[in-house]
Amino acid sequence: MPGLADKWAGRIYGTNTGNLFIEIAQEGVDVSGIIRLMDNAYGLAIYKLVGTFDEKLKLDCKPHQAPQGIELGEVTVEAVLTPEGNLRGTWQSTLGTAGTFDAFPHNTHAPQTSSEAEKIPEQLYNKNIPIGSIRLFSEDIRRLITFVGQDFKQATPIITYNLRGSQVTKYAHDFLNDIDISRTNKILKDNNPRTRGPRNQQGVSD
Repeated sequence: MPGLADKWAGRIYGTNTGNLFIEIAQEGVDVSGIIRLMDNAYGLAIYKLVGTFDEKLKLDCKPHQAPQGIELGEVTVEAVLTPEGNLRGTWQSTLGTAGTFDAFPHNTHAPQTSSEAEKIPEQLYNKNIPIGSIRLFSEDIRRLITFVGQDFKQATPIITYNLRGSQVTKYAHDFLNDIDISRTNKILKDNNPRTRGPRNQQGVSD
């Protein structure tokens, strides 16, 4: 049976909408914790939760703190852990309100896994910098690729170049493995996905 992350963040939908922050402690199948709901209309409500997690997550949530002048009912929750590792389920209260919710793990103590890193959406930024006609050797190109990526937390440069009349695009590591075939290129572009800055395209001609 998989365990639950200790912190979750998400949204509720239905008769009420808002942001969720859930802290869960687990011992075997028993769970307990706190739910903080920032309702779009009524403000912050805090519930204490107890329940079980065995294939399904089932929670009983009792009001702990209510917005001024607002009556809170007790809430029951049922949810499943999706293949992606998220919580998805339904909620209903003794006041007759009900809806659905989605929550995503935010375990700040766990190291990022390779699968989590792969979920980061790729972004591609381009900036043209006219530099005139120059001649570059293979070592110069390697240094240029390193220079382009140094400003970014995640740098996976993509190289576009001309080859026998066609334009070819490759990741930098593949391009560098085949660098000899590009020694007569007229144009070389370095595009950097998964980056957070503007400097990631160079035009080079020999």
